[in-house]
Amino acid sequence: MKRFLLYLMLLVTQVTGLTAVHAATKEAYAVLSTDQTTLSFYYDTNKSSRSGTVYTAANFRKYDSDSWGAYRSHITNVVFDSSFAYYTGLTSTANWFYGCSKMTTISGIENLNTQIVTSMSFMFDACSSLTSLNLSSFNTQNVTYMNCMFFGCSSLTTLNLSSFNTQNVTNMCAMFQGCSSLKTIVVGGEWSTTKVIESAQMFYGCTSLVGGDGTKFNSSYTNKTKAYAGQGGYLTLKGAATKEAYAVLSTDQTTISFYYDTNKSSRSGTVYTAANFRKDYNDSWGAYSSHITKVVFDSSFANYTGLTSTAYWFSGCSKITTISGIANLNTQNVTDMRYMFYCCGSLTSLNLSSFNTQNVTDMSCMFRGCSSLTSLNLSSFNTQNVTDMFAMFDGCSSLTSLDLSSFNTQNVTNMGSMFYECSSLKTIVVGGEWSTTKV
Repeated sequence: MKRFLLYLMLLVTQVTGLTAVHAATKEAYAVLSTDQTTLSFYYDTNKSSRSGTVYTAANFRKYDSDSWGAYRSHITNVVFDSSFAYYTGLTSTANWFYGCSKMTTISGIENLNTQIVTSMSFMFDACSSLTSLNLSSFNTQNVTYMNCMFFGCSSLTTLNLSSFNTQNVTNMCAMFQGCSSLKTIVVGGEWSTTKVIESAQMFYGCTSLVGGDGTKFNSSYTNKTKAYAGQGGYLTLKGAATKEAYAVLSTDQTTISFYYDTNKSSRSGTVYTAANFRKDYNDSWGAYSSHITKVVFDSSFANYTGLTSTAYWFSGCSKITTISGIANLNTQNVTDMRYMFYCCGSLTSLNLSSFNTQNVTDMSCMFRGCSSLTSLNLSSFNTQNVTDMFAMFDGCSSLTSLDLSSFNTQNVTNMGSMFYECSSLKTIVVGGEWSTTKV
């Protein structure tokens, strides 16, 4: 009997021990480090051994008083441990990092399982120190609320949302509002705004945003109207070839052509990117200016609005006789046109009636040395912001008349040698806004 009782006690001990081993249950929890700078997410059995302040899944940013929200201004780093990838119980990530203005790093975000999440409202609101965010791992098929998700992320330059399925989203109000540094938003084929009802201020203040086709932010369109990838949209489709502005000098160095498309790599000749458009002679077509006889602006170039300068573009191109498609040169953001056609001595006519010059401040020497010009159409020129017209028409010795009736010269401070050596010029027509007050 004693032996039996001893055996029974041993068996109970073994079973109890076995039960104790299996009693440890995995938990989802977050830990704020003791210095309150790092927030880490886990799904394991080690909660009791972690140092720092522990938050259970039930209180994940439920209220500031019982979550890490009370320390949001201290947090600089967020870590999703690999174990957290197995936690499938999340239904909301709303407000999670709201106000974490010092947060610069999020590690392992691919371990955040969002498959049944329905709300991501204010998730990264006011995370003003984040410069990049790759959310391509997110499963958003059940999300209905994305309002203010990236509101105030003023330092973000790129957002990879290529995995986002937004077919059930109804609210995108102020989703990207205040993302003033954001240049690119990449989306995939499941991006949709069909069910979106609220989208006011969705892109408000996204002044740096450019779509995959080159569409720039327009403050007149800040709701879901432009929330698509494609012609006229603010978004960029993943894997889609991105349009580029570039110029190609033909192999015989006689023709310079301007394009804005996806075909740069297939062009024959010497290619110059927009960043180097006549930057200097060494990295532009300027080194071959004496060879060029023809300029072509392809129809695609009309959609490129990124130009801020056309200074020196055709300076020294003394053999140019033809400029085709110049109406496709979009100058709405150009501020500098100095020396643009300097010494284009073979040009006989030039129609620039399509030019938008409302932002131009410098037109000095723009047509200087165009000695063969007999016709020059500047009928649409808005010169209200121009301050420098020094030698603008100097050397246009074949011009007999010039219509400057659209010119507003109230801010011009330099007109020196403006009409010097214009020996054939008999008539100059000006309008009521012509002034030499500041000269």
